[in-house]
Amino acid sequence: MIPQQSNQQQPLISGVNQRLINDIEKAVVREYQAIQFYNRLAELAPTKEARQAILDIRQDVIRHYNSFNQLFAQLSGRMPNIAGAPLPVSYRDGIREAIQDEMDAITFYKNISSSTQIPGIQHRFTRAVEDVARHEQILRNLLAQ
Repeated sequence: MIPQQSNQQQPLISGVNQRLINDIEKAVVREYQAIQFYNRLAELAPTKEARQAILDIRQDVIRHYNSFNQLFAQLSGRMPNIAGAPLPVSYRDGIREAIQDEMDAITFYKNISSSTQIPGIQHRFTRAVEDVARHEQILRNLLAQ
């Protein structure tokens, strides 16, 4: 007799299923791409102050990337599949795109945080949401200048 396969996701460790691992991998990729994006956006910045604000955002993004990447490796036992993404061509369009990406990240990270009962995972993504909301406001201020 062949055992029936279930469509339900089986936990890999208590409280962690494949969907959560996949979402964390997407978060790693998102942060990696954001690092590259903000590097380019900083190069396009019209003032030293705008450049520094963007580099400060990038530092938070690097911290998120390292945190999520470490978490992903611990849960999956492998490194994420990372691909590059298009980089900004103009400063103002790049700022607009970054604002939209930050808004999308807030929703995505809130969903990840609420999808688990593991405090360490919840904390990482809740903190990221706070940072990303701050980034969005900084970017809106840069766009208004």
